[in-house]
Amino acid sequence: MEQRIVLLTKFLQSLRNEVLEYFDKTHLYLKDLVSYKNIDLKEETLERNEESINTTLLLMLKAIKTGLNTIGVPIDKISKLQNNYLKEIDKERTELHNYGAFLELYLKNYINKILFEILIDYVLDADVKKIETLKLFKLIPQNFIDGLHEFRETFVNSRTKSFFLFSGIEENLNFSDLS
Repeated sequence: MEQRIVLLTKFLQSLRNEVLEYFDKTHLYLKDLVSYKNIDLKEETLERNEESINTTLLLMLKAIKTGLNTIGVPIDKISKLQNNYLKEIDKERTELHNYGAFLELYLKNYINKILFEILIDYVLDADVKKIETLKLFKLIPQNFIDGLHEFRETFVNSRTKSFFLFSGIEENLNFSDLS
């Protein structure tokens, strides 16, 4: 576990700015998709009825699902994430005052995990296609891909690959802090 933390620390120290830029660009892309659905992220939700809020949230989640699936994230993975999110917001609804707050919670606590997992899959050479799609959509800078490749060459080998298994990484990173 200690070595996992060391590797994650090295990863984030060497590529933190690029990771944050990638997250920001992808968040903007997803927010654009939401805005195309005519959802006003500044609209107050405290005085809206439950049915109206749920309808708008489902429309927002559908737009995000489309965007994530377009870059290669499987629908079943997105659906599971969305179900977990909907359960969480049922508990926190009184703290979320507008649709933008609902979206930010989803982006930081759920979408960032998927975005980081895409990076790890690339570093482990498990999935190059998603990175190529991100590059095509200009959501990830070329120098970042070079940095990921360099990190892979320097730090990833048969002994360290297990440290990057995503289930273990979740225990060591707070994804909401990576925004």
